[in-house]
Amino acid sequence: MVKKNKLTIEIEAQEKVAHEENRKLQDLIGTKEKRDIIPLAKSFRGRCFKFRNSAGGSDRWWLYLKVIKTRGTMLHCITFQKTSYKQIEFNTEKKSLVWRDIKPFSDYIEITKEEFEEARKEFLNEIKH
Repeated sequence: MVKKNKLTIEIEAQEKVAHEENRKLQDLIGTKEKRDIIPLAKSFRGRCFKFRNSAGGSDRWWLYLKVIKTRGTMLHCITFQKTSYKQIEFNTEKKSLVWRDIKPFSDYIEITKEEFEEARKEFLNEIKH
């Protein structure tokens, strides 16, 4: 059996305390997510937004976003935009709500589903022609 020196024993004891404190913190964060953030994430389901996008210049266009489903603290979204350079983009993306940042669309303007659908129709017609 290998005998441990005093320093090794002290380091192992500190690592054990740090591990336990980290576990407690993760449990606290998990409790906060279940109590506050997951219900908030669910409240975004079906909501629509638009964002004034640009490529860094003075040209601007609308980027549209709709939250199509949630899973835990994750928001699953679809986005589309037609840039001022005639580039057409349609994407899916995931945004995670975390306890430090629960305002994922603070730079966006919330819009009605009707406005989103009208923009989507125009977007799809643009692709067809």
